[in-house]
Amino acid sequence: MSTSALTRPYFQTPVTPPSVRAPRRSVVERFRFVQFVFGGLTASVTTAAIHTGDEQPESAAVQQQKKTVGVGALTASVEASLQRIASFKEALNDTLELNSEMVHDEEGDPIDSQTVQYAILSLSPLIASLELPTPLILPLQNGGIGTEWHAFGMNIELRFRKPYDVYAVLEDVWSATPFRGRDPHLERTRVALGELGRRVFESSNPKALSDLE
Repeated sequence: MSTSALTRPYFQTPVTPPSVRAPRRSVVERFRFVQFVFGGLTASVTTAAIHTGDEQPESAAVQQQKKTVGVGALTASVEASLQRIASFKEALNDTLELNSEMVHDEEGDPIDSQTVQYAILSLSPLIASLELPTPLILPLQNGGIGTEWHAFGMNIELRFRKPYDVYAVLEDVWSATPFRGRDPHLERTRVALGELGRRVFESSNPKALSDLE
């Protein structure tokens, strides 16, 4: 059996997606690829938190702000970000396992390594920084992968067909201007996810919002 495409370094030049008749990819090998990508992302989130405030000497105002806000708030924020990334990784692992079963039963195509890499690296920073629910992740035909959020009056669906080939469906029950079309750099998607994150935050932190007013 040849080495799975999902285990190759993700900076490698994109390769032609394997055919639907290709040998079944090992679930373990797919998980190793996910661990490799998410390992770097988790380290980045943690390192950014550790170095917050360490780039220059702290003024009296900054020190007072830390006393007011508390180190606990920063710790909780980092832990929440890491938890969202972990949930995203778990959902992706489940999708890769499902895809392996579909390929084995000749009911679907193997998810293309470059496509899933692009989806991970595009969505992870948003998931880490915004209070988003864990998305529904689905394998698509021809090696694609889809992610969906359906919550708080918003319907956000992304179809990753290959790197920079992303079709987005962005609908809001409180808006009369839904979007359906290509969004290769997730510019429109980022706005929609930001709005969803805001609604999630407001629903769970009503007192915090009133204190800011």
